[in-house]
Amino acid sequence: MNIILTGATGFVGTHLIPSLNSNKLLLIVRNTENAQIQFNSFKNISILNTEDADFVKVVENFCPQMVIHLASSSLSVENENSLIELINSNILFGTKLLHALSKTKTEYFINIGSGLEFFINSNSRESSNLYASTKTAFLPILNYYSDIIGFKTLNLIFYTVYGEKTKNKKALDYIFESISSNEYISMTYGLQKLDLIHIDDIVYLFELILKNTNKIENGFHEYHVGSGVSKNLREIAAVVEKVSGKTTKINWGGREYRKKEKMETRVDISKLYKAFGWMPKVQLEQGIEKQLIKIQNDGTKF
Repeated sequence: MNIILTGATGFVGTHLIPSLNSNKLLLIVRNTENAQIQFNSFKNISILNTEDADFVKVVENFCPQMVIHLASSSLSVENENSLIELINSNILFGTKLLHALSKTKTEYFINIGSGLEFFINSNSRESSNLYASTKTAFLPILNYYSDIIGFKTLNLIFYTVYGEKTKNKKALDYIFESISSNEYISMTYGLQKLDLIHIDDIVYLFELILKNTNKIENGFHEYHVGSGVSKNLREIAAVVEKVSGKTTKINWGGREYRKKEKMETRVDISKLYKAFGWMPKVQLEQGIEKQLIKIQNDGTKF
């Protein structure tokens, strides 16, 4: 299958590519040189820069059957430059890609959403932050092009994906950092609940989707992707202590909750099981152990 993959050099993309390597891949990236070095050992991979003058022509000539749209940007600091980056990455680039697909016979488009689009519950959208708002804002554009091109859409709502340190630190990263820190790290009161899903289970989901494309029906289909298990930050810290055998150094309550802090999260994964037979395999303790081993092997310092 010919597959376009955006966000290939990101956390999910780098883990996903090895399982896609039997397909013909076109990776659309911002830093072509880094991608060429990173994926030099893989076969059947072409790389296209997001600003290439022949962007539309290359996409059309590739004749994609599927697009996996992982690329996105989130805010660490809210300022004018970061706001522009957010809009460019999460709305404009996706629109540019969809326009380039207009004359292709793309059959499937897999888009990635965020659990932060659902502040209260998974039944209705209410963004927790601006990043989530841009993810939601892209959907009408996606649906418009779906109608024009005729592809089937899967919108996968990712919750807290873990498995290694990421560019933008998550709460779990600070908990890991605290076990080797000389000083206490200030966090909130730690009562907000997360649904953690290990990266291996994300890759497993994509593998099942590719094996079962015949089960994907016409139209737009949304699936929430998590473990189905909800734990607050203090409970997660206790698991890290148990697995690592070390004490976390966290000043609980040292930071205020953010405005619109999402306090309750538990994902209903029954819909995914019915559609593709997917159930997460990695339990939290096992996933924490995997990440600790990776930190040790990589010599990663938080």
